[in-house]
Amino acid sequence: MDLPSLEEYMGSLIAPLLRSWVAHDILRTQDSLGILLVIHVDKADLAYLIGSQGKTIAALRVLARAYGSRNRLPVSLKILEKRV
Repeated sequence: MDLPSLEEYMGSLIAPLLRSWVAHDILRTQDSLGILLVIHVDKADLAYLIGSQGKTIAALRVLARAYGSRNRLPVSLKILEKRV
């Protein structure tokens, strides 16, 4: 069974949480320390992605780390407000 790429996987998890699901970007950088996913979302959607007391983003980080553990690579998430 082929797994989707990490960007596709996280995009499929993030899109339903946002009001403007088209307006998000996921950038991937990889170095010797692992993978860093930077998620750019609109300012209005930032609160939806973080969730109540940060529980939503914490769950997304757990899922990202679980995905990375299949390839023995640590994965980190960073959320930034999208610049216009």
